[in-house]
Amino acid sequence: MWPNSISLKVQILELERELLDNRQMLQKEREMSKKGYANNVPTFEKRIRSTQRAISSKQKALRDNVNPSDPRRYELAREDFLIEIHDLISKGLVFDQAITSDLLKPNENYGLTKLGRDYIKYVKESNEEI
Repeated sequence: MWPNSISLKVQILELERELLDNRQMLQKEREMSKKGYANNVPTFEKRIRSTQRAISSKQKALRDNVNPSDPRRYELAREDFLIEIHDLISKGLVFDQAITSDLLKPNENYGLTKLGRDYIKYVKESNEEI
């Protein structure tokens, strides 16, 4: 679930960039149309509608997804949540996903390091032995 929410956020940001580009191209095509030149207005209008539907669909999927990076999930204030997360980061168990993409904001999405995954595996195995 966690990586899916991050990939959805990145996909939404990429689609929003694409939407902006298509709107700019549509404006240029409309100017061409006003001058009587051949244009692709219907094509860009269709692309824009399609991109808007894709963004809405992904936003709905993201809303329905439970995000472990949301402090409300743990009934913590954001400041307290960040203190706990930064403690895990300092121990090398978690990392901030923003370092992997310029599209993500810092302190919003986190990933487990290999050490973090190994530690969880160790704790689970220890609990099974008890």
